[in-house]
Amino acid sequence: MGRSRVQVNKAHKTRFSSKSSRNLHRTSLQDGGRIGKAEGNHVKGARAARLQRGKMLREQKRAAVLKEKRASGGSTSAPRVIVLFPLSASVDLNSLGDDVLKLLSNGDGSCSTVASSEYKLRATVLKAPHGDLLTCMEMAKA
Repeated sequence: MGRSRVQVNKAHKTRFSSKSSRNLHRTSLQDGGRIGKAEGNHVKGARAARLQRGKMLREQKRAAVLKEKRASGGSTSAPRVIVLFPLSASVDLNSLGDDVLKLLSNGDGSCSTVASSEYKLRATVLKAPHGDLLTCMEMAKA
């Protein structure tokens, strides 16, 4: 009844040994040069792939933003609407509108819509009447 037991430590419970180090003696002789951990070349490759993927995503996002910016301007896009509305009755909108059109069209300001190659945009200049707030709001919506 009084059998003495010898303390046996559980190998799978030890803190500093890993499964690979415990089972190293079970491996074949082909892996004889292997001690502990495998070489980390695949880990370095995975990190490089992650970094490369992040770089590619940043480049694609940057290209998309640039493409959208280029598409929003230029002679093929919809014209920008410039609405001039006077704050007082003494303001002369005709001369101001003509000056804006001449600036955009490099001299010829006969039409209210111009395409400017210098500023890479098309613009329509509208002149709102003084005192008519509803017409000003409708023009600003356009």
